[in-house]
Amino acid sequence: MKSREIIIEIICLLFLCLFSYAAVIKLMDHETFIIQLNKSPLLADYSGAVSWFIPLLELFITVLLLFRITRLPGLLASFSLMILFTFYIIAILGFSEYIPCSCGGILSKMTWGQHLVFNAAFCVLAVIGIRLSEYVFPLRKQYLLFAIILTCSTTIFTLYQLTYHEKDKYSSFDIRTGPSTVYPADTLDLKFNSYYFAGADSGYLYLGNGTSYQHIVKAQLSDLDSQHLKIKKDTAYHPIQIRVKTHSNRFFMFDGINPKIFTGSLDELIPEEVIFQYGFFNEAVPMNDHSISFRVVDTLGNYSLARTSALTNFYIPPNLLIRQMDGRFSVDGMLHYNASRHALIYVYYYRNQFIVMDTLLKADYYGKTLDSVNIAKIKVSTTGVGLSQTSVVIPEVIVNNLSHSSENYLYINSAIRAKNESKNDFNRNMRFDVFNLVDGRYIKSFYIPKPGGTALREFRVVNRSLYALQEQYLFRYDISHLLSKDNHQTNFTGQ
Repeated sequence: MKSREIIIEIICLLFLCLFSYAAVIKLMDHETFIIQLNKSPLLADYSGAVSWFIPLLELFITVLLLFRITRLPGLLASFSLMILFTFYIIAILGFSEYIPCSCGGILSKMTWGQHLVFNAAFCVLAVIGIRLSEYVFPLRKQYLLFAIILTCSTTIFTLYQLTYHEKDKYSSFDIRTGPSTVYPADTLDLKFNSYYFAGADSGYLYLGNGTSYQHIVKAQLSDLDSQHLKIKKDTAYHPIQIRVKTHSNRFFMFDGINPKIFTGSLDELIPEEVIFQYGFFNEAVPMNDHSISFRVVDTLGNYSLARTSALTNFYIPPNLLIRQMDGRFSVDGMLHYNASRHALIYVYYYRNQFIVMDTLLKADYYGKTLDSVNIAKIKVSTTGVGLSQTSVVIPEVIVNNLSHSSENYLYINSAIRAKNESKNDFNRNMRFDVFNLVDGRYIKSFYIPKPGGTALREFRVVNRSLYALQEQYLFRYDISHLLSKDNHQTNFTGQ
C-alpha cells in the first residue's frame, strides 16, 4: 500500500512541476504566447480566449493535485489536458501544411516530434496514477478514460474542420524535378547553431556568429576545411544587434538599430567606424568596398530599398517595393547581390514575385516564382501598446521561404507544395526552384533531404555548390550536374 501511495505522490509532483512552470511562463510572457497561438493553423481565430484559458486551467489543476481529497480529479484533469495537447500535435504534424513555433521556456527546445513523445509519456503517467487510486472502481475508471479520449479527439477534429481549408493542401502549379535527390558532399560540425552566412569569395565561405559578433569562421569552398578569425573589439562601443558581412577582402559590421557601420580588412580585422547619415535599417548587403544596398525602415515602420555611394550619400528610389495592404509585411523579403551579374535581387516572402535591379536600384524587370499568390495573404495582428507594441503576421503563409542568387541563376527554397508533388516528398525534403535571371524563366526543381528532419536555416550557392546551414552543421552539395542542361524551355506552371 505504501509503495502505491509513493508512486502516486511522485506522479502528482511531476504534474505539479510541469503545469505550474508552463502556466507561469505563459502568463509572464503573455504577449509572446498570444503571438505563438496566432501562428497556429488551428487556434489563430481563438487565440485571445485560449491564451488565458490554458494557463489558468493549468494553475487550477496544480491546486487540485496539492490536496489528497482532490487528487483524483486533478489526475483526471491532467490526463484530459495532456490528451488534448497530444491530439493537437498529431493534427499539426499529420494534417497541417505548415508547422508553427513551439511552446515557451525550456519546452521550446523540443521539436514537435519530441513534444509528442513527451506528452504521451505524461498521459501514461496520469493513467498509472488514476489506476492506482482507490477512490473509484476500475471498471468505471476505464469508461471515464475512454470518454475523455473520445471527447478530446472530437474537440480537435471539430476545430480542424472549422479552420482547415482545402486550398492549403497544395497550390495550383506543377514542378519539373531533376533526375535524383542531391546528397551532401562535405559536412562541417560548427558545434553551435548560431552561425549565419556572412559572405564568400573565390576560395572561401565566411560565417558570422549571432551570439559572438567578433567571431568569424573561414571555410574552404572545396572541402569545408575551416579556421577561426576574431575581429578586434572596440571597448567603447556597445552593440545592440550586429550582423557581419564580407565582400572581397573586407568585412562590414552592421548595427541597424543603433545604427552604426564598421568596416576593415580581413587580414588585420580592425574595425573602423563609417559615418552613417540615415536612420534604422534591417538588412545591408555590400556591393563593393564603397557601396552598400540597404533595406531601411522609416518612422512608421515601412520598408524601402536604398543604397550608398562612397559609404555616405543615401539614395532611396520611390515605389520600388510595391505595397499592398501595408508597407511592412506585404513588402517583406530577402535582398541579394549577384556579383557576377552586378545585379540586386529582391524576393518577396508572401507573394510570388521578385525584382531584378541594377546597382543603382533601377528595376530591370519584375519576375514571378511558381506559386499563383500575387497578393500577399496575410493578416497583421498587434499586441501591446506604445513602444512595447508588437506586430506579427498570422497565419504565416510564406510563399518563398529562403533564396539566393549566383551566376545566372536565382534559387528559391519554396514553402508551398506543388500539385504534382507528394506530401511525403515535400515534408522529407527541401525543394529548390531554379530560375534563369536573364529572362526570369523557370528551369527546374531539385530536392535535398532534411538530415534527421532538421529545418534549413540558410543557404548559399557558390561555384555551383550549394551550402546549407541546418542546426549546427554546414553541408556542401554539388549541384553542377543539375545546371549542365539549361535548355530554353518556356516557363511551365501548370496553371
